Amino acid sequence: MYSAMSDTLHIGDKVYFKSVMQFEKVRIKRIELCDEGKNNGIQVNSVDWSLCSGKRVVVDLSNGQWAWGYQLEQFK
Repeated sequence: MYSAMSDTLHIGDKVYFKSVMQFEKVRIKRIELCDEGKNNGIQVNSVDWSLCSGKRVVVDLSNGQWAWGYQLEQFK
């Protein structure tokens, strides 16, 4: 069965986190929409994936780390 990828990143979604040396499969625990380059913003339940290409989105991950939106890749 085919499942289309969502255009929206939600709390609880599985994603790939791109660390320095590897990809890690994690879940999104918290999402903040920020001014570009700032790491504190408004907490939201979801955000459009198009905003994740830079430093406007900050997420807390199930592995205890945080990441910028550009460090995430959709889980296929």
